[in-house]
Formats: sequence, structure tokens, C-alpha cells
Amino acid sequence: MRLREVGWGQEEGEEEEEDEGGGGEMLEGGRGGRIYYRLNDDNTGPELLMEVCRERGWRVWEGGAGEGEEVGGAAPSWHLWWRHGFPSTLYKKLKPHQVVNHIPRAGGLCRKDSLARALHKMRHVFGPAFDFIPATYLLPCEYTKLVAEYTRILYRMDQGANQAKSPASKLPGSTITGPARNKREDTDPNIDNIWICKPICSSQGKGISIFQDLHQLSYASSAVVQRYLHNPLLVGGYKCDVRLYVLVTSFLPLTVYMYTEGIVRFGTEKYNLDSLDNVYSHLTNTSLNRLAPGYSLEKDSVGAGCKWRVGDLRRHLAGCGRSDWLLWQRVWVVVVLTLLTQVGLVAHHPNCFQLYGFDILVDAGLRPWLLEVNRSPSLTHDCHVDRVVKKPLLHHLFDLVGPPRVTEPLGRPLRPPVLFLLARRPRRQLCAALRLLGGLRAGCEGEGCGKRRCGDLRCGRGRCVTEGCDKEGGVKFGEGCGREMYGERCNRGEGCGGEKCGGEGCGRERYGVEGCGRGRYNVEETRNRLTRRESQDSGSSGGGRRRGGECNGGGRLTWGGSAGGAVRWPARCGGWVRTFPFNAVTHHASRDPAYTKTQVGELLRYLRACQRAVKEHPTAPHHALDACVRKLLWRDTVIWAPS
Repeated sequence: MRLREVGWGQEEGEEEEEDEGGGGEMLEGGRGGRIYYRLNDDNTGPELLMEVCRERGWRVWEGGAGEGEEVGGAAPSWHLWWRHGFPSTLYKKLKPHQVVNHIPRAGGLCRKDSLARALHKMRHVFGPAFDFIPATYLLPCEYTKLVAEYTRILYRMDQGANQAKSPASKLPGSTITGPARNKREDTDPNIDNIWICKPICSSQGKGISIFQDLHQLSYASSAVVQRYLHNPLLVGGYKCDVRLYVLVTSFLPLTVYMYTEGIVRFGTEKYNLDSLDNVYSHLTNTSLNRLAPGYSLEKDSVGAGCKWRVGDLRRHLAGCGRSDWLLWQRVWVVVVLTLLTQVGLVAHHPNCFQLYGFDILVDAGLRPWLLEVNRSPSLTHDCHVDRVVKKPLLHHLFDLVGPPRVTEPLGRPLRPPVLFLLARRPRRQLCAALRLLGGLRAGCEGEGCGKRRCGDLRCGRGRCVTEGCDKEGGVKFGEGCGREMYGERCNRGEGCGGEKCGGEGCGRERYGVEGCGRGRYNVEETRNRLTRRESQDSGSSGGGRRRGGECNGGGRLTWGGSAGGAVRWPARCGGWVRTFPFNAVTHHASRDPAYTKTQVGELLRYLRACQRAVKEHPTAPHHALDACVRKLLWRDTVIWAPS
């Protein structure tokens, strides 16, 4: 039998062909051995995405539009398909080398009502840990609750106004002040009773209204009403929010990456609570503000346009003498807690990934608030900031989860796991294939080999053939037999004490049996072993397996993973940093949805360690705070912060 190595550009069952031209872009494989990509259904999409695919040497897939030709036809099929959504039937027909940009049923967080319900349930279980979204009411089903809350706030403000008129309120120290208050807050008692209404399925700021009087509320379809955050962080008097890019490669186990760069979006008119109907002042959506008359004008501290990089915002805060290290640690904890609401609801699929856009509003006290989650963040570019942020983001994303670059002949084949493809073949063919690959251990005699598990020879074909041992499933074995344990007795050969052997070198692995030399299960030893294993995967630069071929880590890439978490993702790949799992405990707990409480507890423990580090070392640089947190927690803890 002749064994073919299946490559990225080759389908199972295809014969090898030589490329008649353009050999500089060949891979080992069929049909020219190239990487093919698809964009939507007509191969049109964001210009930046198409540009990145061309720079990586990929070819546009020009196959037919039929379902059979897309997935299982005879023509060379695609390797990457980027689309707004996929039918559920497609996921069952994906081949090991094919990948799509959406995880099935992973869009539950992207509807405003579903996000509010999920966080409300988690807050009911875990308490204030999930209190990072403004008070939200779903209309029309929760209209009466909204009226009750609105009335309660009015009554509380009336009580506060009466106390302000009393003589006791004029005593020294009775005035409440702080960095989050402004002149409007001291003069207008209705400042805490501003609400914002958003349609649940809208985007780009469509249908949003801000009101202070409940009689002004109007909605044509299902909507959410939230408390309006009236004290946002202002830059030069302009309101802003932050768009961060989050990559989820799997929900079971949960594996989350965050990009170290993002986009800060500004309103194009100065923030003013006296004009709640001015969308250019209160909404930061780029699709709205690029149509504003002040879009191209030079604005105080902001400049022309309405976008910054997150690094520009960090420099601005540093120039104002404000440390933002704790802010970004809170931000990524908010992101991971939000994604934990979907653990157990989204099944694992090795051929998918999900790119989210998280919109975070930072208030005047540098506290992050989650606004919404976008399932398909915009990859278009309308200014220089988009190109600077999104183009490296896409390159690093494909380095992590996508097919490799094809810019020159490759010295070795890049292929999906050969054993995975051969596992569907008959057992005899598989054994012959392994012999050709050199996969069998020394001493295996191939077909009909009787060596089962004698010492280091592990061919699962039959009986133990060590000299003097003629038992196929028995208890006693000849002298020198290396089998660890078969049946009910210890099998070290002559001199073995049998069931309760405690002699030196006892090979029994039944922990806790009285007299067994292996001892009982040691919790601390297991904890240390997990720490060492995770530090090799995430703490060091060369420890983890990766996807792509250009990540900052050692190991050879395999396409796809397993539900048990066989693929170990690197701690960093380009600008992507793995924020979850971030230590050995979360790495172990993420494999089972039943350990959600453990994962939430570790995140809160991490946040408390960050707060303690900032409290003890308020003027320390960021790298010193990172070291302090690692000292308080696990030394292999992965810490994320924007560039």
C-alpha cells in the first residue's frame, strides 16, 4: 500500500499533480497544492480582509454554488470560508482541513435581550461579580418593573431635594463631591433618572433614543431600556468608548484570546446632558459620526476624525497622571465572565472560531461597563486607524487559527493529523501505514504481532511474548516481564508479594491500597505537576502547540482539536494574548462546565490580587505590578494589557 501525506491543498482521495506554473506558491498536495478561501457567497467582502488573504498567497475559490460542490464535490474545495452566518447543516460536512469563522450557536450574547438575560442569571447565582452592565429592562414584558424603578428613583430624588433644603444640609462636610460629579449633578436632581432605549436587533446606532421623562418612551418593536451612564470618561470634552477584539477558539474547553490593540471611538460634538437628542454628542457609533458636520474638523485633544487606537488613549491617561493598569485587568475579567455565560450551551467544534467585538464604556472613575457584544465586528476601513489596527489583527488571527502563508515552496508538508485521517481505514491498513511512517515502536513485527504491552512494546495485537511468559490475560508472568498490572495481582515476577506487594519498585498503580509502595494520592503533588505543565505551555515562549505556523511558541500545529482539550493553545501569538485559561487551575476547570464556580472564583481571586498590588504599590510601573500579581497567585499567570 502506498501512503500519501495529505496536505493543506489536497483532499483525501486526490492524486498528486504537478503545478505547471507559479511553483513559488505550491504546497505538497493535489490540484496545484494551493490554499483557497471564500468570502460570503460571491467572494466579495471587506477590502482589508481580501488584502490580507492575497498577501498570504491564498487563492479565491471559484467552485460551484451547490452544496455538494462546496463541501464534498470532486473539485478542490476551499480551506477558509468567511461569511456572516452559516446553515447548521454545513458544520456536519466540514472536512478536517476546512475552517469557518463562526461557531454554531455562539451568537447568544450578540442580542441585547439575550445578553441581559444571561448576565442576570449569572448575577443571581454569583452575586455582584456580574454587576458590570447597567440596570436593564426588557420591553414590553418588563415594562411594569421599569415603571416601578423609575418611580422609586423619583421618590428618592424628592427625598434628597427635601434634605438639601433643610438647615442640616448646610453644615460643613454635608456636600457630596467627587471626580465623577460635575456641575449638572449638583444642580439637577434628575441626573440619575436618564434612560436609553435600544432595539434588540438593531446596529450602528439605529433606533436609539435617550429620555428623561417616561412619557417620552416609544418603541416599535422589542427593545431594552437601560440606565444611562451619565458620567463617562471624557477626552477634551468628548465622550468615547472602546472596541476590543476577542477571539474564542473553543467553548469546551473555553479558550479566549484578546488582541492587544483596539479602537477608541468618539462622539463628534462635546458631551452635553442638556441636549439628550443630539446623537453626535451621546452616541459614538462611527456610522453615525462620520456623517456629522464636525467629523473632519480638528477637535480638542482628539484631532480630526472620531477614532483613536487604544494605545493613544493610554498615553493620554498617562499624560493626565492617571494609572490605567487596573482598568485593563478589570476589562478582560469582564470579557471572560461574559463568555462564561455560554459555557455548557455551545458545543465544541474543531473547525470553527468566533471573532467578537466587545464595546466597553469607561466612566470617570475608570470603571468598565459592558455595552454590547458584536458577532461580526466591522472589518472595513474608513481612516488610517482602521488599517493600522485591523490588518495586523487579521494576519495574527490567521497565524493562530487559519491556514499558513503560501509565499514560497515549503520544506515540509503542512497537513491535518495523519492518524485522524487514517483512523477511518481498516485496522490492517492502519498498521501498515504506521510502519511506513515509522510510528511503531522497536520490536513490533507488524501484522499478527503478538506483543501487547510488554515493557515499552505496545502493539495491541495479542498476547505478551516475553520469554517465559505465555499468559494472554493471566496474573503471573515470567521473570523480566515489564507489564505493570494485569488482573488483580502485582506482577513484578519472582519475589512479588502478590496483592499487597510493597516491595521496592512495585509497579502497581492502585493508589491508597495498604502496603502498595506507590503511596496515596497527593493533592499538593498534583497541584505542582499542573503548575509545571501549564508553565511549559503558557509561561514560556516555546512550550505550547499552536495553529498557523508563526506563533510565538514551539510545537507543531495540528488542524482542529478535540472536546477533551488535546490541543494546547499558546499563551501568545502575535498581538493575541490568551486570557483564559490563564493559569493551571482554570486550565483544568475549563474542561468541564460543572466547574464554572471554580472558574468564576479564580477570576475574582485574580481581580483581588490586582487591587491589592495597586494598593500596595500605587506608583509602580506596569511590569512590576505584573510581577507582584504573579507572586500573589500562580507564577505562570498570563496577564493581558493593551499595547
